Amino acid sequence: MATTYSTRPTPQRPSRMARRDFLAALLLASGGASLLAACGGTAAVTATTAALSASSVSSGRTAIASALATTASASSSALVRTTTISAATGAAPSALNSTAAPAASASKATGALDLLTWTVTEQDWATTFLQTYTKTHPGTPVNVSVGDDNKFLVTVAAGSPPDLFFTGRSALADWGIQGVALRLDDRLAKSTVISKDNFIAHALEEGGWQGKIYGLYWSADARILYWNKDLFQTAGLDPEQPPQNWDDFATAMQKLTKTGSDGAIQQLGLNPTYDSVAGHYWEAWFWELGGSYLSPDGTKVTIADQDGANALDWMVKQAQVQGGWNNITSFWKAATSDAGKGTSRRGWGFGLRKVAMLIEVGDVITTLQQYWPDLHYGLGGIPAAPSTGKHASVRGGYFWVIPSKAAHVDDAWNYTEWAFSPDQSLGYNNHYNRIPTTNDVLNGGKWLPDNPTARKVEQEVVGYSQRIPCIAPGYADILTVNGNIPTPVLEGKETPQVALQNAQTQIQGILDKALKV
Repeated sequence: MATTYSTRPTPQRPSRMARRDFLAALLLASGGASLLAACGGTAAVTATTAALSASSVSSGRTAIASALATTASASSSALVRTTTISAATGAAPSALNSTAAPAASASKATGALDLLTWTVTEQDWATTFLQTYTKTHPGTPVNVSVGDDNKFLVTVAAGSPPDLFFTGRSALADWGIQGVALRLDDRLAKSTVISKDNFIAHALEEGGWQGKIYGLYWSADARILYWNKDLFQTAGLDPEQPPQNWDDFATAMQKLTKTGSDGAIQQLGLNPTYDSVAGHYWEAWFWELGGSYLSPDGTKVTIADQDGANALDWMVKQAQVQGGWNNITSFWKAATSDAGKGTSRRGWGFGLRKVAMLIEVGDVITTLQQYWPDLHYGLGGIPAAPSTGKHASVRGGYFWVIPSKAAHVDDAWNYTEWAFSPDQSLGYNNHYNRIPTTNDVLNGGKWLPDNPTARKVEQEVVGYSQRIPCIAPGYADILTVNGNIPTPVLEGKETPQVALQNAQTQIQGILDKALKV
């Protein structure tokens, strides 16, 4: 029997343009709400595809600001669809990113709570769940709409933000500095429901900046180790014992890699960048070595040090013991082609036995159970760095954010407290098989009650996981640079020191610019 537990897919993360540029562009548009008020009445915001043409992408801030200013005089009765563009390609994204910025929502007049949530699977279930608040608060109906960070920022610029935003991104430092998100420290200090001491490690710092809290972490995911027990046994490894440290890990990778008579890889032990954070996972190895991304005051980038170089050297070793990076990429390209549309299933390479080990979120168990129910596998923690004995991993998750200009701030806070009650936290996280962020729910015995193996592993791993790349202003742009750090090193084009110094210089520039706003 496979080690499995009942789970459902995680909310999918839509594409984005650079969040800082988008926010800056909106705020440059004469203050958004002030501009609209000056136009006589409350105007709808329209950003047409023509106004945001591909030729304008290189100056995204100016393009979006111009689009807002040009169209801000639209009739107050209009309800217009707004299309944003991809900063990377200039192409219009899917219809999901089309946003509507109504002149004034009916809920603002009726006292209903407007809640904007990122796209989630089983949207009907999620909407119904989020609206159950009304059962215990009948005087406050909840209107739920779906949208990403870009849609949220359009509503902010229009002067009509939602009362609550349930978001999966970490732009909270930017939003706090810009005054977009409400600071929650005072309300949190007075709350009898939400306690700062009850959160898992690093949860509060991931929701703010410089000790100020702008969002509350509510639902987490953490990347754990999967290993194929049958392939372990065939390779002469203990199928019930996962690797405990990097030395064990490298040995397992080497023994689990199979090649043909031509030297081409037929089965891989572990793809060093095959997971939902791809190259970003280098940071977990960096953390295990004791590395820190920023100086204690958060103003200096500190990745170009020996810990960073050793972390990248460890990734190079992972490739070397399995035949080298070029062979790995050739194998993976062929495997991806063979899998076809199946690559949309998270964990497909592990399910198809292309890799014997995988580092990924718990959602993969759903996919394995659905498509490869006979797979015999185990779940475990991340192997530790031998020099420190430390474990580390990468986690993501979802936050509750109250816009500073929300129409119903008190109701929004009451809703947030309701969401953090054990019953609601369990209801959502058990349904999606995600991880609660408060210790009472995480360790109370009612989370994943029928899946003790998964519960034990994820309780452990989420405790030593952190969010990538770092919690700082300029997050989105830093993220882009950070994920590309390992590639030239694995390709043999740059030494770890050169790659890290180049990245540190770029990231420091992004951070300096963000801190000057």
